[in-house]
Amino acid sequence: RGGKAIQDACDRLAPIPLGESARTTGGDLRQPHVIHAAVMEWGGAASENSIRDCTRSALRVAAENGVHCVAFPALGTGVGGFPLRGCAEVMLAEAQAFLDNNPGSVERILFVLFGEQAYRTFESVLDSIKIQRMADRLPRA
Repeated sequence: RGGKAIQDACDRLAPIPLGESARTTGGDLRQPHVIHAAVMEWGGAASENSIRDCTRSALRVAAENGVHCVAFPALGTGVGGFPLRGCAEVMLAEAQAFLDNNPGSVERILFVLFGEQAYRTFESVLDSIKIQRMADRLPRA
């Protein structure tokens, strides 16, 4: 939907290293930027490390470019073949760590998911993270 401008910008930047991200124009989209993440080698599979690195990299690129809201798909879970729950665990942990360590940069991180199963999986992992964070703040006996 973003049109030829995005593809042209990608062609000028390609290739980017595995685990890295690059920003292009948003083309015909309502958003001014698209951040592309190299989550797998051509014909390869996504890994926990590549998803972790891409999430960090994309958030860093967003912050460096003054982007305050980032929307992510479930990286690596399509053609990359990575399990959805594992993706949710990695991406949500990285998103939380980024927000904790970079206050005031990226203000909002959204996960754009396809289908009820993906939504419920990310919701379940997020709930687990919230419970763990609350438990970590409790005084120890």
